[in-house]
Amino acid sequence: MTTHDWYWDIDRQVAVRVDNAGHHDLLIGPYATRSDAEVWMPTASWTDRPDSEADDAWVDVNSAYD
Repeated sequence: MTTHDWYWDIDRQVAVRVDNAGHHDLLIGPYATRSDAEVWMPTASWTDRPDSEADDAWVDVNSAYD
């Protein structure tokens, strides 16, 4: 297994490994440890990202305004 194989399962409210998650489960992650997944707050790498990093490339293909 990789070092980042823990996720927070939103529906079941538990930390799970990716191989124990269902196909349509809503997961937050990946996290390095089970305890990190149980906290599931955004990490410093997420909060310190540049504002335009991901948003500029994102296009809503279902938007009626495009």
